Amino acid sequence: MTPRSFRLLYLILISLSALSKGYGQTAQTPAPGCNAPYYKGSYSPPLDGNFSLLSTAVAPDATIYLGCLNESLYSILKIDSLGNMIRSRSYTPSGLGASAGAGKTILDQDGNLFSVMSNSFICRTDTTGNVLSGKKISANDGSAFTLEDLSMLANGDKVFVLSNTVGGLQCAYLVVTSPDGATIKWTKYFCSYNYIHARVLADGDKIILGVGISQFTLAPEGTALVELDGATGTILHQQWFSQFLIINQISRYNNGYIFNGMATTPAAAFYIRTDASLNILAVNDFPNYTVGYPMIFQAQPDGSLYGFYSSTGSMTLFLISPDDKIQWASGVFGFYQYPVAMILDPSGIFIGTEWSATDVITGGPLSAVQLYKSSYSGYFPPCSYIPGPATMDMTPYPLTPINPFRDLRDTTSFNISDYTILESNGPTLVGSTCTGTPVCTTLRITGNPTICTGSGTFTGVTNGDCSPLSWSVTEGPGTAAIDLLPNNAVSIHFSQDGAYKLKALVNNNCSIFGDSIIVHVSMGTPLSLGKDTILCAGDTLRLHAGNGFSSYAWQDGSTDSTFLVQFQGQYTVTAQDYCGNSLNSSIEVSYRLPLASPFPANAAKCLADTLSFPLPTGFDSTYFLLPPVDARIYNDTLQFFNRTTSTFSLQERDSHGCKVNSDIAVQVYPQPDLHIGNDTTICPGDSIHLDAGSGFDKIQWSTGSRDQTIWAGRQATYWVQTTAANGCITRDSITLTTYPAPVVDLDHDTVLCAGATRQLSAGSQFASYRWNDGSAASTRTVDATGQYWVHVTDDHGCSTADTVTIKSIVPLPAGFLPGDTSICQYSSITLLPHGKFNSYWWSDGSTSSSLAVHAPGMYYLQVMDKYGCIGKDSVFLTGKQCLVGFFMPNAFSPNNDGKNDLLRPLVYGNVVKYKFAVYDRWGQLVFESAELLKGWDGTIRGVPQPTGAYAWYCMYQLQGEEIQIQRGAALLIR
Repeated sequence: MTPRSFRLLYLILISLSALSKGYGQTAQTPAPGCNAPYYKGSYSPPLDGNFSLLSTAVAPDATIYLGCLNESLYSILKIDSLGNMIRSRSYTPSGLGASAGAGKTILDQDGNLFSVMSNSFICRTDTTGNVLSGKKISANDGSAFTLEDLSMLANGDKVFVLSNTVGGLQCAYLVVTSPDGATIKWTKYFCSYNYIHARVLADGDKIILGVGISQFTLAPEGTALVELDGATGTILHQQWFSQFLIINQISRYNNGYIFNGMATTPAAAFYIRTDASLNILAVNDFPNYTVGYPMIFQAQPDGSLYGFYSSTGSMTLFLISPDDKIQWASGVFGFYQYPVAMILDPSGIFIGTEWSATDVITGGPLSAVQLYKSSYSGYFPPCSYIPGPATMDMTPYPLTPINPFRDLRDTTSFNISDYTILESNGPTLVGSTCTGTPVCTTLRITGNPTICTGSGTFTGVTNGDCSPLSWSVTEGPGTAAIDLLPNNAVSIHFSQDGAYKLKALVNNNCSIFGDSIIVHVSMGTPLSLGKDTILCAGDTLRLHAGNGFSSYAWQDGSTDSTFLVQFQGQYTVTAQDYCGNSLNSSIEVSYRLPLASPFPANAAKCLADTLSFPLPTGFDSTYFLLPPVDARIYNDTLQFFNRTTSTFSLQERDSHGCKVNSDIAVQVYPQPDLHIGNDTTICPGDSIHLDAGSGFDKIQWSTGSRDQTIWAGRQATYWVQTTAANGCITRDSITLTTYPAPVVDLDHDTVLCAGATRQLSAGSQFASYRWNDGSAASTRTVDATGQYWVHVTDDHGCSTADTVTIKSIVPLPAGFLPGDTSICQYSSITLLPHGKFNSYWWSDGSTSSSLAVHAPGMYYLQVMDKYGCIGKDSVFLTGKQCLVGFFMPNAFSPNNDGKNDLLRPLVYGNVVKYKFAVYDRWGQLVFESAELLKGWDGTIRGVPQPTGAYAWYCMYQLQGEEIQIQRGAALLIR
């Protein structure tokens, strides 16, 4: 929701009544109608359009200049003190057509106007609207930027705040130019990772900057209040806080500054009161503030603070006292406008707003700019409506101090060039004002100007109903509290004796009538010339008897309130106060002899050195008469770091205030030239020669050597310090590092397989190679015993070598398979090579140490032995026809003679199932096996069985055939 886009179909009419006490304000409720010396003006194109207010400025002659964005043209309206429009001029940069974008107009030092339009175009015009000069400020990288703020230093230098995006960062630039905007004097900037917001106030020769920095989670965020020297950009004071604050305005009062704006977390409208060094005095927010709507402030010299607040439901004017208490608030409800500027002028308060709603009562224009002129008691011309009281709550707002986390850096990112600014024919503006008529023409203060009790009563006598009057007491030695009384009277309480100036003012339709009198206050305060004192040699002393007396008589007959003392002695004064009392006072003045300078008149230093003197004892202060750029007083030490022979003028004061001047001529001796070389890197084992040069009285190396030269080969930082004949010491250093040592690794196997070759590789990462046979490739092929070496050099020129010796040639593996044989059509053979090898590759692709074969044919095996030598062998298996079927003996003799010792069937063929069992004559099972080659040995659990017949059973199945079962009996013979 953007407040500037609101258009409510209501008539915007404001009338505010106020009560105040003790701040020069009167207490009164204005009557209805337009009989008041203030006005409301509405200015707009005759048809609906985008006409918005960007800035306001009030000239010394009470005319008002409005800087407006007028249908993409920049327009400057000139209005008199009654709200009547004098002229309107529109401007556009040559060749760009309409100039949209941010802009601001300020009064220049010479009384003309200085404007920035479309963010980057500078236009100087006279008070009649004629263009005097045009400039363009540009970013060196060609990027676009936005004007955030514009202000002017006391010497006329202009201070710009510009923002843009650089490399993904949001940056705010502080750009200071010459008074005519033609040249850039210096530029500094802040940047953030997300969003940055800045406002500026030029205060005399200082720049006050408020910067909010938001950085997501990448880095800390916060707000900085910064005071800088306007001539150099040097930071004088700064305060940082962890909250991200959007500062919209900065204003000045006698004792410091007011910063106001919006906070996001928690949401608040706030103001910060600081002293002149940016120390925080108060921070407050407004709990009823509606997030996203404007609130502006402006401070009076005494620190009282006027504020104006607008939301969708109300517009409110309020006053805050110098001790941060809300004095009054009043508003109109149901209306909305967007306040842009508030200016406190001697004739009243000017409030400028933009994007007003349609005036449905009078049929007025859309998108009009409104200008209100209010009294300092908060009175606006009601014209139709009377305001009601408004509620303004204010509570402290906590700020958390932090250390600075962003540097304000120098940059040369911008340049300025000449540019033609053309006057354009903007639309004719129409305006209406609601004003009052003058009723007062005279004002006179009555009352006793001599006060003997500390307080008095005074009345402002006018020629009609001239309420309200504004009262103030100025030019007095103390404070004065004003209590308002009926009928334009006041009671004033004075804090001490003296002469005070009492003023009364009445605003009469933008003209000011006033009167003043001098009030003499005498409350019996003792007359005193002070304690006895000392007169310094060459000085004079002015004695003050005070300004609260009617007559004075000094010891020499003079009658002034002061007396100039030039010699030691006793001095006496007699004074008569305004109440008829006579008082006396005297003082003894003694003489102090001239002081001697505590510093030498001449000193010397070397170019690169800093000359230091401790601050002298017996003096309360020491300071430079002219601030130097190449010397300073730091930590109770006087330091000189000038690079050319210079004379510095100082002054020292003792505890009596007596002073003595010291001129110190600091001669600068040239620094001897010394350079032992740039940091370098060498190969391992190398060294370099370091030379300090000749002509020195003394040489000291970090190695302890005192010679002119040294050799350096170890990785380290080497320094040398030399002393010239003038005593100046120079030091230089060089850091020596070493490249990583190149590493080459040849194949160090000492044997070579018979009939084979080997490729020796030195690696491909080197710049050059040299083998012992003179070849220069990265590899070399060898086929005989002997010693082989290679020398390599890397890209840094570093070298290394490696050597390998081949001692013997070993035969290849051979004859490791059994001889050729035969195999039955249904059987299998396992081929086992003779010996043990590191790896095996059979003809069927298997890599195990043996191979089971089931068919005749040629079988190959390739092996690698422990030397890496490879051999190959083969075996041929011939197929043969073998018995097929079942055969069973009818007797066996288990006598361990190796013949017919087991009873088992003979089954020929490829048996896939098999079971054999033997039973005794009683049918008991004596043996059972499913293994084809196992048989019964004639025992049961190791006990031999008697001779006789034993029954047997056999079940078997040959591959591809049905199961067969055989039964029978066999005779055991012993």
